[in-house]
Amino acid sequence: RIQITEGNTFAWPSATGFYVDPRVSNKGILTDLGSHILDLICWWMGGKAENVEYSDDSFGGPESVASVKAMVNGVDVDVFLNRLCDLDNKYQIIGEKGAIEGSIIDWTNITVVSASGKTNKHKLKTKAKTYPEFVLPIVDNFLNVVLGMEKPLVSGKDVLDSIEFIEECYQHRKRLENPYYDSIPLKSTSNGKVLVTGATGFIGGRIVEMLHLSKEKELRAGIRQWSNAARLGRFPVEIAKMDLMNENEIENALDGVDYIIHCAKGPGEINVKGTENLLKIASKKSLKRFVHLSTAEIYGSVSGYIDENTPFKYTGNDYNRTKIEAEKICWNYIYAGTPVTIVRPAIVYGPFSNSWSVRFAKMFIAGNGMTYEKIGDGKCNLIYVDDLARAIILMLDHENAVGQAYNINGSDVITWNEYFNKFNDSMGLPSLKHLSYNQARIQALGMQPVRTIGRIVKDHFMTEAKKLADTFDAAKTLMKGTESMLKTVPSPEELEMYGRDAIFTNSKAKELLEYGPVTTVQEGINSTVTWLKTNRIL
Repeated sequence: RIQITEGNTFAWPSATGFYVDPRVSNKGILTDLGSHILDLICWWMGGKAENVEYSDDSFGGPESVASVKAMVNGVDVDVFLNRLCDLDNKYQIIGEKGAIEGSIIDWTNITVVSASGKTNKHKLKTKAKTYPEFVLPIVDNFLNVVLGMEKPLVSGKDVLDSIEFIEECYQHRKRLENPYYDSIPLKSTSNGKVLVTGATGFIGGRIVEMLHLSKEKELRAGIRQWSNAARLGRFPVEIAKMDLMNENEIENALDGVDYIIHCAKGPGEINVKGTENLLKIASKKSLKRFVHLSTAEIYGSVSGYIDENTPFKYTGNDYNRTKIEAEKICWNYIYAGTPVTIVRPAIVYGPFSNSWSVRFAKMFIAGNGMTYEKIGDGKCNLIYVDDLARAIILMLDHENAVGQAYNINGSDVITWNEYFNKFNDSMGLPSLKHLSYNQARIQALGMQPVRTIGRIVKDHFMTEAKKLADTFDAAKTLMKGTESMLKTVPSPEELEMYGRDAIFTNSKAKELLEYGPVTTVQEGINSTVTWLKTNRIL
């Protein structure tokens, strides 16, 4: 049998978005990435596919996750493709006498496992070291064929089997089983069109999904660029291209809109100036509500029970600063009569949460997860993403929401160590290692120079670094190892947060909005783990 898994977070800088735009097609990753893999399998096995079983995650737009099961000339084929998550891209070819295993983008190393279990690693020699060095001869051949100077390396006839394979998959198309989309209960609300800015993000994306699946309101999804719209594009919603620094695009996106849920964020001054631009134009419209997504981080490094009267506190962190400045702009518009509501969520976790779910899951899976002496005993204020989305959608029509700021927190307050252990246990993994207070501090401080150098390389020398890694295996190994360490070793700022003894109270939302979260931490973790399995991260 042949098993191939390939998944990378979609980030193609497409000008038109044709890869992920539901207005263009309802065919996605299978036609794009899958064409190469299915063609390769047909070429290897010299035949057509039979007994095809195919499922994907399309809700009317181009799919981003696809599962293919078939038989090609007597060989069982299992292919899993994912545009939403970074996976361990690997292949396994299993025969009667053993198996060949390897990484899809590593052309020089394979592992051969015999039927007895003996493992041998082999280093392959190839003149081509980088991806372009493989591809350019094919491009040159194509041009020379057009000029009548060469015969094609791959003819049209050669790919008929794989084209038929792909078409048969779509003919057998079924929805992937994913409980995350099974039931979206929302309270009935009044009619009107909602614009969600930042609709390609973690929170904005979930709000779009819930509004679309519940069919409560008309919907328009605002995006800055197509390169991270793979999740959004699966749903046939109206999409408006809008850069918050471009007032003409904002004006067009707000046409006919009754409500705005402002989830968009960005680097530097985009949080501040973008919010100001949006409010300036929105305030001139007949708007029913403007819900601004802020953060509990505006309170800074605090302790005790924190309510909405706690003053802003600058920490020196750019995110903290720009979110405070954006809130100040919101308050100016509230005082001028614009119907603005401010939401200050705590730690938002759940499916698609890179910061608080996916990153930790990958650490635990790799065996790099930790609990921390003293440091990890701070309060972990977790709010499940669906509970936050319900709160925001409730605020669109609730009369007590106007001109107010609300903390939104989860039903349970546990420590960070408890969260790490619950999450790890729910994935069925071995117990986490425990790090002493001094070890954790030394480790975090020791990585600070590496973090600084990493930021400089990322901002100024990334092209050169990638070329170096493509050319030299040692450089690639060094870069991967460094990247792994940076992802698994908490920064001093993160350790400070893990030890923070603060609880962001929901009392005001409960009293004025009759709002309360319905998802326990364990339920939220279980839902996240199911999603991790569906996407083959776990």
